[in-house]
Amino acid sequence: MVFGKKKQARPAVDPGPWERISTFTVGTVTRSAVRAAKRGEGPLAVRAFSWVAGDVERTPFLYVVPVEPQAPPRAKGFRLYATPDAAGSPVCSVLPDAKASGRYRVSDAEGGEVGAVVRTPVAKRSIQHGWWLEAPGHPEIAARYHWAEGTASDVGGRAAFQVVKVPYLVLESVVTMGGSSEGGDVPPPKPAAWRSGDTTVITSESQFNARWYTVQAPWLDRRLGFALAVLRDGNRKPAETT
Repeated sequence: MVFGKKKQARPAVDPGPWERISTFTVGTVTRSAVRAAKRGEGPLAVRAFSWVAGDVERTPFLYVVPVEPQAPPRAKGFRLYATPDAAGSPVCSVLPDAKASGRYRVSDAEGGEVGAVVRTPVAKRSIQHGWWLEAPGHPEIAARYHWAEGTASDVGGRAAFQVVKVPYLVLESVVTMGGSSEGGDVPPPKPAAWRSGDTTVITSESQFNARWYTVQAPWLDRRLGFALAVLRDGNRKPAETT
């Protein structure tokens, strides 16, 4: 007698080489599913987006290995590896800059410069998000609040209407560390766009209980985007635990 069909294993998803992945998230949850029983847990990793059997699969393609075991990635820095056992050379290293507080140097496997992810000073978090990027050969890549965009005179004119909002923005950026929920359970719903001059370089938006990043500028080294995502979200508990 047949009491039911044997549950088939989900097919493995190959996200492809990291150089070609433009949309990604960071975390330990393997699947964005409505039913809790269908969600899984895995190692902290940079994960790609794909649809599998009606669910959003978060397929790991780079694994986060903190320099200091058991410490959050932001504490002493981290490395990204293509395999969960951290075999071979890292795809990149993200380490605190000893000469500049809040600055993390991103380097390749040979130690060559990729760029940097920098913590925005508290005084500037009323006009831009808590992290910005340095990419060699390009102006700084920052995500400014919409009311703070434009020339200095434009900002000054709009600032008069933001007197009440500014204290809230400063408080929000301090509490959430520039957009990350810092141990909170739910990612913030507001999207963000990092721009270099007039060029949108990378964006983030919360969907399917995760914050997804999308590289928009073809010249951006993906590893800078991965580093930004891990520094912002590598310490955050997944939304699915609520």
